[in-house]
Amino acid sequence: GMFDALSLRVLRKGKGIDNVIVLNSVVLCRRFLSWISGKEFEKVILALDNDKAGRKVVMELYRELRRMDVNVGILKYEGKDLNEFLGIINEWRGQKD
Repeated sequence: GMFDALSLRVLRKGKGIDNVIVLNSVVLCRRFLSWISGKEFEKVILALDNDKAGRKVVMELYRELRRMDVNVGILKYEGKDLNEFLGIINEWRGQKD
């Protein structure tokens, strides 16, 4: 949810991510697809939770967005969500110092 969006901002700071949409639940995917229909984006990057439900929804959204001719990518990462991944990165950085 929101913490994952904040973690993404930290992880990708200065790397061209201008807008983030938080679904908060896989149930809101249809609403997201309805909202994005007809809008133009350079690219949409999907970064849902890295659990079974999240991976399933990522693939469904990917297929649907491609049908809509949206340039779409999938962000892959270690951990259950982006917030946990940020913790893994920070832990690795701490061990490296």
